[in-house]
Amino acid sequence: MLTAVANESNTYEIVAELCEHAANVDVPIARESIRAVGKIALQQYDVNAIVDRLLQFLKMEKDCVTAETLVLVKDLLRKYPQWSHDCIAVVGNISSKNIQEPKAKAALMWMLGEYSQDMLDAPYILESLVDNWDDEHSAEVRLHLLTAVLKCFFRRPPETQKALGAALAAGLADSHEDVHDRALFYYRLLQYDVSLAERVVDPPK
Repeated sequence: MLTAVANESNTYEIVAELCEHAANVDVPIARESIRAVGKIALQQYDVNAIVDRLLQFLKMEKDCVTAETLVLVKDLLRKYPQWSHDCIAVVGNISSKNIQEPKAKAALMWMLGEYSQDMLDAPYILESLVDNWDDEHSAEVRLHLLTAVLKCFFRRPPETQKALGAALAAGLADSHEDVHDRALFYYRLLQYDVSLAERVVDPPK
């Protein structure tokens, strides 16, 4: 209801109210509050203040809050890439080991791939995730991991070459059809023409 009545004049008050519920012990209430904040941001109301609020959520170190916020930050960066510097500075401090929810993991991997040039440890975080490929049960996460490693390779090839080889090998051996097909597609693209592969997988935004 609050997102439905949000407008330029009342956004600050509504977001402040929703943020009070983000730390609620009732997990569904906390999740819905964070989603509502993100929905208002995507409506272009007071984005500056809202991004600051979302980044504060990430510093709360509460699993469900971190997971929900990562997904929203990913969505916001797709629409407002100008906020990448502020967001990545905070996201870069989050340990992938502490994130269990598939959608949150996928969001983190998207950011690791998309902004690997700004995240010092991105190639090494991705490499550790590839090393634990068999422990990841979500096909969605494995798909995002393949794409993130390839994007990172285009930006930082020497540091990512080993991880890319391991990710493609793991993907080709994967029992999930979509994961196998994407790995095979990337492998053939790279064999054919690396620059063409980059234009296909990581085109200018």
